[in-house]
Amino acid sequence: MCIYGKLTDNTGKNIAYEKIQKKVNNKTYTLTTTKYGNYNINITANTIGKNNITTTYTGSNNYTKSTNKTTSCNQDTMNK
Repeated sequence: MCIYGKLTDNTGKNIAYEKIQKKVNNKTYTLTTTKYGNYNINITANTIGKNNITTTYTGSNNYTKSTNKTTSCNQDTMNK
């Protein structure tokens, strides 16, 4: 599973070189944004069906904390 995104402020400005956390099901990964605010990670999803994904930015002196939750669906293609 490839997870990617962009960290921006409320005006759309990129937030560079900040740490975010991605929690996929019960495993947490720490990522750092690029100078353009982008981040990505490739992981193996061990759950067939729904995978819960939570993104957390803990904030900084300039920005407040933010959390986003989503669900990804993976199909069992090995048995088809």
